[in-house]
Amino acid sequence: MSKIKDNYDNGDCPDCGEIIPDDMITGGECKNCGHVFQDEMTPIEDSIADLIAQIKFKVTTRNMPKTDTCNVFNELLAALKSEGDCDLLHDKACQTAELLLNLAGFKTEEEEE
Repeated sequence: MSKIKDNYDNGDCPDCGEIIPDDMITGGECKNCGHVFQDEMTPIEDSIADLIAQIKFKVTTRNMPKTDTCNVFNELLAALKSEGDCDLLHDKACQTAELLLNLAGFKTEEEEE
């Protein structure tokens, strides 16, 4: 098994169960779901990498990336706001959702203008 495969249970992608190729490198993506494989990450680093991979997957798997960026932003916003008082969290949730999209490499509408 490759070093990357050794870091994952049974050498399978943790998101979709696809077998990790023997020649997989750190930072390589699963061809099936886009999971980014890392070498010995901490649990929080792995979670962040998974979140960003899922954001990229959701935005890029459809035919209209600009519309899908907006839809993913709204999904992130709803999830963040569900964690507390919507009136108090709205601005912070918007800012956090925007930052997550930026980390995944997508510009928000304000940045595109």
